[in-house]
Amino acid sequence: MKERHVFRRTISGEERARAAELEKMKGIAILDFPSLQHGRVRILALNVHAELSQKNGIMTVKSRGRVETVTEDAQKHLQHWIDGHAESESCLPFSGGAIGYIGYSYSFQFENLNVPELDLLDMNDLHLLFHSDYFIFSGAKGEECEQVHVHYGSPIQANEAEKRMASVLDQASFSRRAEPSYSIGLLSSNFTKASFMEAVDSIKSHIRAGDIFQAVLSQRWSGEFKGDSLTYFLKIKAQHPSSFSFYLPFENYEVLGCSPERLLAVDQGIVHSNPIAGTRRRGSTNREDEQLIRDLLSDEKEKAEHLMLVDLARNDLGKICRKESILLNRFMEIEKYKNVIHLVSEITGTLAEDIHPADAVKACLPAGTVSGAPKIRAMELISTYEQEKRGVYGGGVGYFSFEGNSDLALAIRMAVVKDGMIHQQAGAGIVHDSIPENEWHETLHKAGVKEAGLNDFTYR
Repeated sequence: MKERHVFRRTISGEERARAAELEKMKGIAILDFPSLQHGRVRILALNVHAELSQKNGIMTVKSRGRVETVTEDAQKHLQHWIDGHAESESCLPFSGGAIGYIGYSYSFQFENLNVPELDLLDMNDLHLLFHSDYFIFSGAKGEECEQVHVHYGSPIQANEAEKRMASVLDQASFSRRAEPSYSIGLLSSNFTKASFMEAVDSIKSHIRAGDIFQAVLSQRWSGEFKGDSLTYFLKIKAQHPSSFSFYLPFENYEVLGCSPERLLAVDQGIVHSNPIAGTRRRGSTNREDEQLIRDLLSDEKEKAEHLMLVDLARNDLGKICRKESILLNRFMEIEKYKNVIHLVSEITGTLAEDIHPADAVKACLPAGTVSGAPKIRAMELISTYEQEKRGVYGGGVGYFSFEGNSDLALAIRMAVVKDGMIHQQAGAGIVHDSIPENEWHETLHKAGVKEAGLNDFTYR
């Protein structure tokens, strides 16, 4: 790819306030993540320079009106695009790079797994955007703001870069604001209740036969969507705060959500994974909350499932990290969210010298919390019983920085808006003593969908 030159400046006061308003402008990509060292980091990205997408092993690169197709070693081509640069370093984990998603099916090509033929969403397996301009807010309350401009091509003088950076806010002010309303029509699932419960029983038969220990069966709800997807995103972000929130406006669809879980992060060569497994609803009082927490911590099924997924995450990190560096820093700790209580663990390791951050993500996709164990066989069974491609769901959404850092949220509690429809998916971990009706209701609860199929996405 072309040479990159990165310029940055700190902005404050009226300029910072204007930059914060960009979140309400159409066409701006938004990532709002917990940083491992800088409180929260919120990235607003605009002015797309290049776009990488991949489907069925074929990568397409669009840049400045040119289109290139790569059919051989697309993974190496991805690495080439996100490799670091020799500019002065920023203290932030991200100061330019790729923003987007890697879908659940991306790893199928490396495991010789058959992708389900039915692909109703018709989405890319990978979709990344390289922008020219970023506003990056950091600190506990986002009080600090750094503006970054990435110039692709031959070098330019610093004063020319400063002029371009100063003009970005003026140009962005002409962008169209999000429309004030949206509506979601009647939702329908790609499963009936009976067919979902039948699939649960079938998976349990594989568990009894010793074929697998667990598989995560999901269902997808779809309904008509009218209005502005950005308005919808800003509403759920405010009403249902979560660790990771994202809004990605691609040309033909939008990906948005509020995920509680990190798929994988690489920061200064340290890999972080945070498996979540074990859920209870929030109580209406503190006393009920404490009772639900005690119930969760004493639930042998939930604890066994969590331990299994922690072991799976440790195994994934073992593929990409120095073996002696892998640590279990947190184990089965309670985290409270607005609507649910989760069991959470944290595993870290030092990235092996010969492993690229993109290879690290490839090795860990999909997370055990959305596939099962053993992972490959569970993925085969998921394809059999779900019968269609998952798309983004179960993959990762986030960034790869030019500095070699990356951070991807697990693509759950998220939605896709495409062709006038909205789609959301949620799954339940099936184990030997799963009760089919309970697993059905768990997916409804996670998605915030009422059993009657009403338009009630609430991102629980």
